[in-house]
Amino acid sequence: MLSNLKHRNTIFITTCVTIFLAVLINSVPIIFSPKKSIEKSYSSLPQFQSQIKQNFSTFENDLTLFTTIPPNKNVDIPKKDKITTTVTTRENENTSKEVKVIETITPDKEETENSFFDVPFFSQFKDISSSNWQKVGCGIASLGMIINYYEPKEISVNALLNEGINSGAYINDAGWSHQGLANLADKHGLVGSTYDFSASSMEVAFAKFENSLKEGPVIASVHYTFDPSNPIPHLAVINGIEGDTLHYSDPAEGQGTISVEKFKRAWKKRYIKIRPSV
Repeated sequence: MLSNLKHRNTIFITTCVTIFLAVLINSVPIIFSPKKSIEKSYSSLPQFQSQIKQNFSTFENDLTLFTTIPPNKNVDIPKKDKITTTVTTRENENTSKEVKVIETITPDKEETENSFFDVPFFSQFKDISSSNWQKVGCGIASLGMIINYYEPKEISVNALLNEGINSGAYINDAGWSHQGLANLADKHGLVGSTYDFSASSMEVAFAKFENSLKEGPVIASVHYTFDPSNPIPHLAVINGIEGDTLHYSDPAEGQGTISVEKFKRAWKKRYIKIRPSV
């Protein structure tokens, strides 16, 4: 009898505590959210920066990444990315041959939503030696910019041109194959993907395009000189968007900016995305 009474009291107390905790949890607002972080290793600073940008939409709190670089190398984290950063360098505890760069970020989505990437520029006229290929060198020069953005000093445009010709990436009377250029990027340790939204509305196509630009630069198919009445097909690197302004690196015309609306009129709704193989 006494045992049954104790058992009932235990059940009653347990039930009361459970109800109390449930009410407490549902009635008290959450005032603390544990920080989320990620730590990965990258071989170059552009890869490092690209990964940071890709994670802005994932991490609501602090984000920590690091890249391993050779000692005595100048570490330059671009300030134009509008990222609030704290950068420190220290020797790797395991070896004296490596230096670790730590960057801790508190993302501000309003500030970082629109930004552009500092892509190295190559000219199809100045960086390609063969006069026969200069006029049609836009695709290979654009690819060279992207490869050297992620892997600095990886390859010259002339060397890349020879690779492209030998691999059949250039099609006579048609120009550079988007898939052929993507395949060339793969050979340099990157991952190339092609996108064709020509059958979609501009609204849908540009939304996809803009989303890719948040991760890194892309190669866009446009009308030459961004003139929709110009029949000459052309490829140019798009570095990013700030507000209503689009930043580009055109291998024929140089680096500059253009309004988003003007770009839309010149864009063929096709592009190549190349990213690090992580």
